[in-house]
Amino acid sequence: MKWYNVSIDSLPGEGQEVLISFEGIYYVATYDRENGIFYPRNSSRVSIDAKNNLIYWAEIKSPDEGV
Repeated sequence: MKWYNVSIDSLPGEGQEVLISFEGIYYVATYDRENGIFYPRNSSRVSIDAKNNLIYWAEIKSPDEGV
């Protein structure tokens, strides 16, 4: 699994579902490229701004896709 730092690496694609690490907590989140925000799954009240926070993200792959 390759982790990306949003401050120095590439960002996910629009609407891409990814695993993020933010303040020591892991979330499955969808990325809104236009606004630069991650929206954790199952949480309508939480959004995490990619521009102003240290966030690491990794692609989520199904078992069919391999590692």
